[in-house]
Amino acid sequence: MVPVVNIPRKSFRKFLPVDFVASQWEDLQPYFDELLQEEVVDADQMESWLLKYSELDSAVEEDYAWLKILSCCDTHDAEVTSRFQDFLRNSLPHLLPLFQELKKKFFHSPALSALDQEKYLTMIREIRKSIEIYRDENIPLNTEIRSLGQKYSALIGGLSVEFGGENYSLPRAASLLEETDRTVREEVFRKISAARTSKRAELDDIFDQLLKLRHQVARNAGFSSFTAFTFKELGRFDYSQDDCDQFRNSIEKVVKPVYASILKTRKDKLKLEVLEPWDLTVNIYGSEPLRPFASAAEMWDKTVILFETLRPELGDMLREMRHLGFVDLESRVGKAPGAFSYRMAETGVPFIFMNAVGTQADLTTIVHEAGHSIHAFLSHHLPIIDLKNVPSEVAELAAMAMELIALDHYHIFYDNEADLKRAKREQITRTLTLLPWIGAVDAFQKWVYDHPDHTHAEREQEWMSIYHRYHGHSVSWENCPGELETMWHKQVHIFEMPFYYIEYGMAQLGAIAIWRNCKMDPEKGLQQYLDALSLGYTTTIPRIYEAAGIKFDFSEEYIRELCDFVQSELSALD
Repeated sequence: MVPVVNIPRKSFRKFLPVDFVASQWEDLQPYFDELLQEEVVDADQMESWLLKYSELDSAVEEDYAWLKILSCCDTHDAEVTSRFQDFLRNSLPHLLPLFQELKKKFFHSPALSALDQEKYLTMIREIRKSIEIYRDENIPLNTEIRSLGQKYSALIGGLSVEFGGENYSLPRAASLLEETDRTVREEVFRKISAARTSKRAELDDIFDQLLKLRHQVARNAGFSSFTAFTFKELGRFDYSQDDCDQFRNSIEKVVKPVYASILKTRKDKLKLEVLEPWDLTVNIYGSEPLRPFASAAEMWDKTVILFETLRPELGDMLREMRHLGFVDLESRVGKAPGAFSYRMAETGVPFIFMNAVGTQADLTTIVHEAGHSIHAFLSHHLPIIDLKNVPSEVAELAAMAMELIALDHYHIFYDNEADLKRAKREQITRTLTLLPWIGAVDAFQKWVYDHPDHTHAEREQEWMSIYHRYHGHSVSWENCPGELETMWHKQVHIFEMPFYYIEYGMAQLGAIAIWRNCKMDPEKGLQQYLDALSLGYTTTIPRIYEAAGIKFDFSEEYIRELCDFVQSELSALD
């Protein structure tokens, strides 16, 4: 069953003082020293020690979270930027070695063997991995990497375009690509493309620096490539690189033809001789763009109702976030791109960040991020932070499954039957059209880091080759030179979270399977989904998927089975 959710406050601290606030990293030193010196010889002492360690880790993680969030909310805020940079450069380099010493104390303690090995399986293997790849000399390199990621966000977040006498952020301008007037779409697309390509040299320079730094990090840790290093760093214990290769091959064989069929239908319905990049989001029946809400406030209120309809306690969780002000939803110039739900390790209430402009894509995004947030609530009851730090394959399962579970409640946003069907069709179609992009992004990153000495020209050529490998040639890019070559620039993960992307594909398969379960038995399917989320990271990924009533499987046969189900659901909407 779903555990009762209590929202813990700092008054629940037992190790750190209730009113303790660290202004400098040195303020935390005594607590590290105490934990490092504490005698731990049996299982009871170890579990008591772990609670203190977790409390300290949670406090530090939450302080970092707020600096990261505030820097995204306003990339032009010099004070916040300065504080964030100060933390990255002057505090984190001191804190990371101290946390590493705590991990070593845990892993090498004679009390470790007395613990329930099954209960702490995932934590033990994560800490073992951390100790194996950790190097002091990588601390300053990772500081530079984080700073470059922030530079990327500030650069992209500061871009805007002028249209119709008004200044638009790029996310808001992108909403105009749904307009039925093709000349408007083309003009907007070209302006967005020009804005990004105007920073082409700077973005390439940022990535060049990241590439060099990441390669050195891998070499320092004893790896021949950043690809192999990151596979281990991401804790991919439950599958191999061969599995990832198999998954991408399955996308190419099974999904690519379906994607081509979807685009052919789009081209035919729009009565176009050539499908251009600005024709990919407009409604194929000539209808005006879907507008599920008029304001971010309305979007949030209706999202709360949707989650409350699923289960009353889910709506209460979102209300708590709004009550605390843990949401920033509207798009604006100077705001970092993208969207995320950030788990607050100590407070227990997550923060949702996004750039809403009133589109159907925004509805998908808010449901997705709310799915992450529900996951944070449901797993917060776990006593140790390491057991709450779920891997991406599980985190994205929570969010992407919610996108599909929510479909049966879209009437909360659409009271017109035609719009309701259209919105469902767009969301269901997206479950398949997203997979080729996932395959391309993952394959591109593998090539980039396996060939660290490549030139810009080689990189662009390889990206285009990989893009076409998974997407085919249904869309013509001839009339917008330079756009396809640098399209990867817009994918924030490539700059800030390398290799964190194929997990979306794995989770998409799981999401479709959960949705299928919910279609067959809504109550049981939802309960299995929530039960799986409440596990946090207390067991392996395959077991968490099993708890959700699904398989962790990338085979061609399984993907074909799920694609057939998706297509049958689309046919039911005709």
